Amino acid sequence: MFRKIFLVGLIFAFEALAQYTATSTHFVPIPLHPDAPSRVAVGFDFAPTPSFELEAGYIYQLGAGFDIGAGLHGGVMGLKNYGILGLDVMFRFLKPLDETVFIGLQGQVGYVYTGIGNVSIALNAGSALPVTAGFVLGGVVRELSRFYFFPAVEFGQTMNAGDPLWKSGIGLRFTVGSAISLSDTTYLVIETRPRITNFVGSLSALNTFTIDATLGLLFDF
Repeated sequence: MFRKIFLVGLIFAFEALAQYTATSTHFVPIPLHPDAPSRVAVGFDFAPTPSFELEAGYIYQLGAGFDIGAGLHGGVMGLKNYGILGLDVMFRFLKPLDETVFIGLQGQVGYVYTGIGNVSIALNAGSALPVTAGFVLGGVVRELSRFYFFPAVEFGQTMNAGDPLWKSGIGLRFTVGSAISLSDTTYLVIETRPRITNFVGSLSALNTFTIDATLGLLFDF
């Protein structure tokens, strides 16, 4: 019993040290099929610092491996019970090397407001312009599922008190996920994201480490 209490306390203490960060839509980095150039994604996202959110996104295949997308996310900041609402635009180049391996580059920019329901938060203090860019490496397993590794750099997401609209901090995110085929055009997505939310701030990198997760569905058409 003492060990359980100690571990729970340690987890909450660790999360209290982690910095409050802006959130963004998570676009699953797996290629679209030429016969189904559009994709709608819905999901539930959990981030221990700071939120529980629902997200939805749309991706369209431009051709030659280039895609464009837009996403909307919103929910509640668990530590403060403030509302969150954000919009993101995604650009990427994602190309199969053969029938089993795909690689690419993916980036996005967005706007998020994290002070809904709290009139004491000024617009610039509760707003952020999150930017993410990274490299994608993935594979296909017998057409039944796709898996991917997506390390990325994050900018402008550390919500320190007194920051202007452009937030400080540089973070690293190491997304690992899988998309399990439920049909020819539907996938179940399970994704985890170990993150260092700010490795250039006053806190040590260890104190800004978190693990986010997403459970969602993809529909290609």
